[in-house]
Amino acid sequence: MGRDLERVPVWIRRLFLLLPLLPALTSVSAAQIKWDRYTTADGLPSNRILSVAADSDAVWVGTDHGLVLIHQGNIRTIFTTQDGLASDVVTALSFDGSTGDLWIATYGGVSCYSAGTFHNYTALASGLANDVVFDIAAKDGFVWAATATGLSRLNLRTGNWTNYDERNTPMIDPWPTRIVFANKAAYIATWGSGVLEYDLAADHWAQHRHSQTDNPNTISNGTSIRDFVTGVAFDASSNTLWVSSHDGLFRQNERSLEHYDPENSGLASGYINAIRLHGNELWILTDRGVSILDTKTGLWTAFLGSAASKGALQPASVKSRNGSASPTSLGQVFDVAFDGGEVWMATDNGLFLGHRDVLTDHAVLASSELHMGLSGGPGHLAQPASTKHTKQIGGSHIVNIGLYAPVDNSPDALRGLEMYHGAQLAVEEANSRAGQQSSAGKAIWAYALKVHNDSDPWGASTVEPVKMAIDENVIAVIGSIDGAATHTLLRISSELGFPVLNTATGDPTIRETGTPWLVHLLPDNRQQSRVLAKYILGQRRMRTLGIVRENARYARIGAEVLKEEIGRSRQLLFVEASFPSGATDFAKQIQQIRDAHVDGIVLWCQPEEGAPLLRQLRAAGIHVPAFGPNELASPQLISLGGAATEGFAAVSTLNPNRAGHDYEQFRRRFLNRFGEPASDYASYAYDAVNLLIAAVEKAGPDRDKVMDALRAYRASEWEGVTGKYLFDQRPNSTASLSMARVEGGRFVYWLPLK
Repeated sequence: MGRDLERVPVWIRRLFLLLPLLPALTSVSAAQIKWDRYTTADGLPSNRILSVAADSDAVWVGTDHGLVLIHQGNIRTIFTTQDGLASDVVTALSFDGSTGDLWIATYGGVSCYSAGTFHNYTALASGLANDVVFDIAAKDGFVWAATATGLSRLNLRTGNWTNYDERNTPMIDPWPTRIVFANKAAYIATWGSGVLEYDLAADHWAQHRHSQTDNPNTISNGTSIRDFVTGVAFDASSNTLWVSSHDGLFRQNERSLEHYDPENSGLASGYINAIRLHGNELWILTDRGVSILDTKTGLWTAFLGSAASKGALQPASVKSRNGSASPTSLGQVFDVAFDGGEVWMATDNGLFLGHRDVLTDHAVLASSELHMGLSGGPGHLAQPASTKHTKQIGGSHIVNIGLYAPVDNSPDALRGLEMYHGAQLAVEEANSRAGQQSSAGKAIWAYALKVHNDSDPWGASTVEPVKMAIDENVIAVIGSIDGAATHTLLRISSELGFPVLNTATGDPTIRETGTPWLVHLLPDNRQQSRVLAKYILGQRRMRTLGIVRENARYARIGAEVLKEEIGRSRQLLFVEASFPSGATDFAKQIQQIRDAHVDGIVLWCQPEEGAPLLRQLRAAGIHVPAFGPNELASPQLISLGGAATEGFAAVSTLNPNRAGHDYEQFRRRFLNRFGEPASDYASYAYDAVNLLIAAVEKAGPDRDKVMDALRAYRASEWEGVTGKYLFDQRPNSTASLSMARVEGGRFVYWLPLK
């Protein structure tokens, strides 16, 4: 029977799988909506609308260039920082039902608009956790804010803030994204920790996670993408929790956990920005339009509006307020608000006003063929023609490139400087060709590098990506080394729409977020751990493995994925000890290792800690084999650790022996320019800038077109000075890695056996 089924054509088997879904795919319960659209032609300061809130005849609209008041259908006022707003980037809005005040989340703090005046709350002046605020919600005398470094709650009676993070909640990392109130609880969507539930009366936290260890229905390996939550809604009538991510929609109740994607539902896209529950309707806001699920009947309505999608429905009767041509796409949808029979929708293609009471029900999705033809990936993010991201200086068009790196006031400042020098050299070489023509006959642009520090003691560096995107109008951002900083960068890039090229952090959860603005050049710790695990398992009589790591996110995640990879092949006993960043005395950790009688040791830290740790281990008489990640495949480890590093083996993202002639030439140019050898941080930054410049020269200085040009490398190769990059569908580099071992006071490299 099984072999007979295998002979059935694939398209027939897929059709049989879809038969149970046909009723849900071919009829709808919601009325057709007639759409109008507001754009910059009607007076909006920008077509990128991030938030909307409706209250009777007044509608408040948050854009990336100010707050807009629409009164009785007309744009009445535009507020900016000149009027007292905390920031021109307005990400979320919430009315306080008891006072009528409007609470505003921005990328510069929280603003309250009350009696015609703005009152601002910032991290420095009020106690807000961070000035980058993604969501806000006011209820029962409290205001909740989801910030880049934690959840904040303002008591309106006392004026005091309470901050929640990984120290006093179940959050693994302090990254809330959305706040919803239902069933006498606050539901907090988080970036990396699933959904938190806070009992408002009992002051108690609970956690809903969908990772592989918590539920067998997971669809991703390792840290589940489901934990990176973009939206949450709770239906009290059915006791159902709805959760959205960049990997689809999830429905959880007491009996089951279900996953919806474009292949098995009416989802416009699996990349979901937010969800909103309105009566029986669940509005699902995606990068390709909006889908509406009737939670009672299970029927779907989809407004895709993308002419590029096979069989996609154009929005019904769309017209522009000024009578201009109808839009061809809804584009990214960020927010939705309801006011009687009207629906206000915030998109990156303008503000849409939907009238629900104009026509009768109709079949929106004509057949299941639509869903069989749609991809579950992020796809093209349709947007209106945007302003060129250039400025003119002395007759030359300058394209700004952002660099987000720890260049000051950070333990990683040395590596951040290496990134800066690599990017700087690439820009200088590109500018030496400016004014000429490319082989395709196009003008070659000039470039400027905009450098911003990703680290500071007060967390204020989280606003630096906003400055790059808004004030400096960068075409893209290169960065960063720190995983937490890179996560914040990605979340901001998804809202403001600019490419991010990661060259320095090995945090594997960066790729697992599914962010469509990311190009990942550096093989991450999951890829590194597979190679390192195989090498460690090849060592004889390995029964107990010690892991000594820095007490920082990158080392914690790295140790977790290494244990997972080793555990797939062999049962080993792990003994793990951690130390604070910048430690110099490791006596406590060494005693733990000694007591465990380990057969090998993995060090997961930077060379500044790894070198003295190796010296103290060897001085204590512990001479078992020692291993480490790419961070320790550095000449700095040898220069600081001396003879104690002999025999140490690490996985390496850079193999000078196989990088080729271009790498040798690059090393000479780099040495002549900066008087120091080119590290892997410098080399990858150099490659990233050149990859970006190639995309600009192909597509022109437009963020969306440049991102499309970068996505063209999916499932293909690109040659850089570090070697050949092999990109998957995201695109993320999956290039092969090397091993490096200290022999005779230098690293010797080789390709591990597959």
